[in-house]
Amino acid sequence: MNGGRFRIRAHGAHRPSIRVLLLASITTGLLLIMGTGYWLNQQRTLNNMRRLSQETLSTLGDGLRLYVMHLMRIGENSEALQAEIQRIRKSNAHILALRLLPAPVVTRQFALPDGGQAGALASRALASGQAAVDFQRERVIDFAFPFKADGSCLACHHVHIGATLGVLGITLDATNVMQHVRDAQYSTLGLTVAEALLLFLLLVFLLSRLVFTPLSRLQQGAEALSAGSRDVQVEGASSDELGRVIDAFNGMSARLQQTMDGLDQYIREQGAQLGNMVETSRLLGSEDNLDQVLAQMAKVMTESIKITCCRILLLTDGERERLHVRASHPIRPIDHGPSGRACDAAGYPALFAVMEEGQPRLMRPEDVAPSAERDFLFIPGTQWVLCLPVIHRSERFGVVIFNEFRSIEREPMDEKKMRYAMAMTQELAVAIGNIRLNDQLMTQLEEVVFAMAEAVDKKSPWTAGHSRRVADHARGIAEALGWAEAECRDIYRAGLLHDIGKIGTPGVVLNKEEALNAEQIDKEVRRLVSDAHE
Repeated sequence: MNGGRFRIRAHGAHRPSIRVLLLASITTGLLLIMGTGYWLNQQRTLNNMRRLSQETLSTLGDGLRLYVMHLMRIGENSEALQAEIQRIRKSNAHILALRLLPAPVVTRQFALPDGGQAGALASRALASGQAAVDFQRERVIDFAFPFKADGSCLACHHVHIGATLGVLGITLDATNVMQHVRDAQYSTLGLTVAEALLLFLLLVFLLSRLVFTPLSRLQQGAEALSAGSRDVQVEGASSDELGRVIDAFNGMSARLQQTMDGLDQYIREQGAQLGNMVETSRLLGSEDNLDQVLAQMAKVMTESIKITCCRILLLTDGERERLHVRASHPIRPIDHGPSGRACDAAGYPALFAVMEEGQPRLMRPEDVAPSAERDFLFIPGTQWVLCLPVIHRSERFGVVIFNEFRSIEREPMDEKKMRYAMAMTQELAVAIGNIRLNDQLMTQLEEVVFAMAEAVDKKSPWTAGHSRRVADHARGIAEALGWAEAECRDIYRAGLLHDIGKIGTPGVVLNKEEALNAEQIDKEVRRLVSDAHE
């Protein structure tokens, strides 16, 4: 984790795809499993074949033993026995050799016509008293079956019952048997390969359906999301692990889209609010009529904050305990009370508390006790009210009231909307402060103008009142022409000052009853030129 974020690194470059690695691993595993199973099956088959062969040969040997014992009981000699044995061998093509070996012959170092392996096997059977089978020679099976004495043998042989009298040696042609074994091996191998192929195809089908296809869809979705697409949803069942991964991806994609949409909406709202702020600042800077400013601000705040109604209450000049409704703007026609209504501190404590504390307050009907203030704040249909103080440089001007007919759950006053409302209220406070400052300056200017006009009139008593009369006539003409109030006010001030030059003219000149002579004119001209140079 770095900086609160998880980063997953993939080691190695140009690695084979998961599909190739998985299929290669499955193929290798299948080959190992099926090969091991095939080998174990062959071993089991060979062991079963040997066991069955040994049981079959034991049965054959026991039958021959009983036949030989029968021949011995009826008095046949050794030559007759050997001849009968050779007849049996010749009548069965798969019997390569059939020998009846008495015990002394076996013990004489295998002095047999064909000796070798058969003699060793016969010696082992004689020594152990158990049948012995040898499958080591190619296409041949050697079998040695011991003859044990019973009660009928005691008449001719001086042995005890159970003693080994000799060994019956049999050599069988196993060509057909081995061919059957090979055919069985080939069949088993073919079945094993077919099973492995079918299992491989089944695994590929299942992997493709359950793993590769969902992974491919997930990869395409991730690539589309990385390329900038927002509405990315991957198809996939949620019943398995990959399905739950796809569900998590879809949830992440949906949340990302929701976040991006919210961010776009936030940017648009912020852009619109910034545009409103800039336009409002421009309008406020170009307007010096307070009532027009208040009406414009009520309209802008209602529309930009998307509130039902906005009312602006200001303190009256010279009164700090009474608020008057100076402007209001509903988003649709509603009964929001008359403009100019007065609210005093005693009867409207909640409004004056907001103004004095300098903090906004969000109120519901139950937050205000039934009174004239509650009826005033919560006009019919109001669900909640937001009151904001209008303060600039610690000077309190009044309160802005926002009425909302929608519930707080449907139209919440969140933090960013609250910040925007407070910023707009601050703009209003600045505009009010500037207008009042401008009014004060203009009042002082008019006082200066009046004083200068009075000074002119006092310097020339015979023209007393002339400047004010000119100013009144000029303003009357401007009003008749339909000029704006500010222009009429400016022309009135100009009328008062139109004779301001008399202040610098000596009284002897202004009050001289007869006309000036040439000497007096020359003297005044030289004085004016000298004053101009200075």
